[in-house]
Amino acid sequence: MQSEFISQRIPIAAVRSSRWCRAVDTARLLDLGTVRLTPVLDPVFNASEQLEDRKKRATEKIIRDHRGKSGVLALVGHQANIIDLTDIAPASGAAVVVRVDAQGHTKVIGELEAPIPDRYTLNITMHAADPLMNS
Repeated sequence: MQSEFISQRIPIAAVRSSRWCRAVDTARLLDLGTVRLTPVLDPVFNASEQLEDRKKRATEKIIRDHRGKSGVLALVGHQANIIDLTDIAPASGAAVVVRVDAQGHTKVIGELEAPIPDRYTLNITMHAADPLMNS
Protein backbone atom coordinates (compact mmCIF):
# COMPACT_ATOMS: atom_id res chain seq x y z
CA MET A 1 0.00 0.00 0.00
CA GLN A 2 2.97 2.29 0.60
CA SER A 3 3.70 2.09 -3.12
CA GLU A 4 0.19 3.45 -3.86
CA PHE A 5 0.97 6.57 -1.86
CA ILE A 6 4.44 6.93 -3.36
CA SER A 7 3.40 6.31 -6.98
CA GLN A 8 0.54 8.79 -6.69
CA ARG A 9 2.79 11.26 -4.82
CA ILE A 10 0.31 11.50 -1.96
CA PRO A 11 1.91 13.32 0.97
CA ILE A 12 1.30 11.77 4.39
CA ALA A 13 0.81 14.33 7.15
CA ALA A 14 0.42 11.91 10.05
CA VAL A 15 -0.04 8.23 10.89
CA ARG A 16 -2.17 7.19 13.86
CA SER A 17 -2.78 3.65 15.01
CA SER A 18 -4.71 1.58 17.48
CA ARG A 19 -2.50 0.42 20.34
CA TRP A 20 -3.11 -3.26 19.51
CA CYS A 21 0.05 -4.97 18.26
CA ARG A 22 -1.25 -6.04 14.83
CA ALA A 23 -2.44 -2.52 14.01
CA VAL A 24 0.82 -1.01 15.28
CA ASP A 25 2.82 -3.51 13.22
CA THR A 26 0.74 -2.68 10.14
CA ALA A 27 1.17 1.06 10.66
CA ARG A 28 4.93 0.68 11.04
CA LEU A 29 5.25 -1.70 8.07
CA LEU A 30 3.47 0.83 5.87
CA ASP A 31 6.52 3.03 6.51
CA LEU A 32 4.57 6.23 5.93
CA GLY A 33 5.95 8.14 8.91
CA THR A 34 6.12 8.16 12.68
CA VAL A 35 3.22 6.22 14.20
CA ARG A 36 1.23 7.91 16.97
CA LEU A 37 -0.71 5.47 19.16
CA THR A 38 -4.31 6.61 19.49
CA PRO A 39 -6.57 4.83 22.03
CA VAL A 40 -9.84 5.77 20.28
CA LEU A 41 -8.71 3.55 17.38
CA ASP A 42 -8.50 0.51 19.68
CA PRO A 43 -11.07 -2.16 18.72
CA VAL A 44 -14.74 -2.03 19.64
CA PHE A 45 -15.32 -5.79 19.21
CA ASN A 46 -16.98 -6.35 22.58
CA ALA A 47 -17.56 -2.73 23.56
CA SER A 48 -20.84 -1.37 24.82
CA GLU A 49 -22.94 0.70 22.44
CA GLN A 50 -22.03 3.82 24.40
CA LEU A 51 -18.29 3.13 24.07
CA GLU A 52 -18.65 2.33 20.35
CA ASP A 53 -20.47 5.63 19.84
CA ARG A 54 -17.87 7.62 21.82
CA LYS A 55 -15.01 6.08 19.82
CA LYS A 56 -16.82 6.74 16.54
CA ARG A 57 -17.42 10.40 17.46
CA ALA A 58 -13.81 10.80 18.64
CA THR A 59 -12.50 9.27 15.39
CA GLU A 60 -14.76 11.56 13.35
CA LYS A 61 -13.37 14.52 15.33
CA ILE A 62 -9.79 13.47 14.54
CA ILE A 63 -10.72 13.35 10.85
CA ARG A 64 -12.62 16.67 10.99
CA ASP A 65 -9.74 18.37 12.79
CA HIS A 66 -7.46 17.41 9.90
CA ARG A 67 -9.73 19.08 7.33
CA GLY A 68 -7.97 21.90 5.50
CA LYS A 69 -4.51 20.66 6.48
CA SER A 70 -1.91 19.58 3.98
CA GLY A 71 -1.34 15.85 3.39
CA VAL A 72 -3.25 12.71 4.20
CA LEU A 73 -4.03 11.52 7.71
CA ALA A 74 -3.57 7.72 7.82
CA LEU A 75 -5.54 5.94 10.56
CA VAL A 76 -4.81 2.26 11.20
CA GLY A 77 -7.50 0.49 13.18
CA HIS A 78 -9.81 -2.50 13.13
CA GLN A 79 -12.58 -3.76 10.89
CA ALA A 80 -15.30 -3.32 13.54
CA ASN A 81 -14.37 0.34 13.98
CA ILE A 82 -14.22 0.93 10.23
CA ILE A 83 -17.67 -0.63 9.81
CA ASP A 84 -19.05 1.67 12.53
CA LEU A 85 -17.54 4.70 10.81
CA THR A 86 -18.20 3.88 7.13
CA ASP A 87 -20.60 0.91 6.85
CA ILE A 88 -17.85 -0.84 4.84
CA ALA A 89 -16.22 -4.11 5.92
CA PRO A 90 -12.75 -3.96 4.36
CA ALA A 91 -10.59 -7.04 3.93
CA SER A 92 -7.62 -7.40 6.25
CA GLY A 93 -4.94 -4.97 5.11
CA ALA A 94 -7.31 -2.95 2.89
CA ALA A 95 -8.08 0.75 3.31
CA VAL A 96 -11.17 2.91 3.16
CA VAL A 97 -10.57 6.50 2.04
CA VAL A 98 -12.80 9.19 3.54
CA ARG A 99 -13.17 12.93 3.31
CA VAL A 100 -15.06 15.40 5.48
CA ASP A 101 -17.68 17.38 3.56
CA ALA A 102 -18.56 21.06 4.08
CA GLN A 103 -21.11 20.10 6.76
CA GLY A 104 -18.48 18.14 8.71
CA HIS A 105 -19.79 14.67 7.79
CA THR A 106 -17.39 11.85 7.00
CA LYS A 107 -17.95 10.54 3.45
CA VAL A 108 -16.36 7.49 1.81
CA ILE A 109 -14.58 8.45 -1.40
CA GLY A 110 -12.77 5.21 -2.20
CA GLU A 111 -11.14 1.98 -1.16
CA LEU A 112 -7.66 0.54 -1.61
CA GLU A 113 -7.36 -3.23 -1.85
CA ALA A 114 -4.95 -5.11 0.38
CA PRO A 115 -1.65 -5.94 -1.31
CA ILE A 116 -1.51 -9.55 -2.51
CA PRO A 117 1.58 -11.43 -1.37
CA ASP A 118 3.75 -12.82 -4.13
CA ARG A 119 3.27 -16.47 -5.10
CA TYR A 120 6.49 -17.61 -3.37
CA THR A 121 5.44 -16.13 -0.01
CA LEU A 122 1.93 -17.54 -0.34
CA ASN A 123 3.25 -21.03 -1.15
CA ILE A 124 5.61 -21.03 1.82
CA THR A 125 2.73 -20.05 4.09
CA MET A 126 0.53 -22.81 2.71
CA HIS A 127 3.25 -25.46 2.92
CA ALA A 128 4.22 -24.52 6.46
CA ALA A 129 0.62 -25.10 7.51
CA ASP A 130 0.46 -28.50 5.77
CA PRO A 131 0.10 -31.25 8.44
CA LEU A 132 2.15 -33.65 6.26
CA MET A 133 5.14 -31.33 6.57
CA ASN A 134 5.13 -31.81 10.35
CA SER A 135 4.96 -35.63 10.41
